[in-house]
Amino acid sequence: MSRNTDSNREISVSAQNPADRDTRGRFKKGGQAGPGRGKGRKNRLNEVIDRLLEENGEDIVQRILRGARSGDVACMKLVVERLTPPRRSRIVRLDDFPAVVDLETADAAQTRVLSAVTAGEIGLEEGQALSDLIAQKRQILEARDILVRIRALESRTGATGPLLDHAELPPFRQLPSLFDEDNSDES
Repeated sequence: MSRNTDSNREISVSAQNPADRDTRGRFKKGGQAGPGRGKGRKNRLNEVIDRLLEENGEDIVQRILRGARSGDVACMKLVVERLTPPRRSRIVRLDDFPAVVDLETADAAQTRVLSAVTAGEIGLEEGQALSDLIAQKRQILEARDILVRIRALESRTGATGPLLDHAELPPFRQLPSLFDEDNSDES
């Protein structure tokens, strides 16, 4: 037995027991098929592979190592790819690297990283990682600088909190656009 769906696809519905299906032809939850595989349970193939590796894993590794020692390229490749962890990162040491404590030293640090990459002292990936860290520190320093300036202005004016009441501002669409022709300064 089959029926059309909204997308004009044919779905075959079990002729033996259509009560196991919903209105769209899919199996209902909790039907006769049972609850399915339990949580945390591996499929049978993975269970068989795990059991074989438990029983023969050491022998397999020893054979691969013997093959690699005797010059088998496939075994060598397996040893290098599978038995050694991929190299993630390394410690980078640069002489004369400034401590980033203000915006000027952040600029000096970026310059030092750029010169180290171009001179071949460090790789491009290490340089990019250092540059990203310096940029994050620079953003923190800039935010701190803005906060200090705002607090200085508030102490001079005696105001605290926001200087503008946002309820008094016009809605965004009523603000003049930078691209409106009548707002442009043509001299």
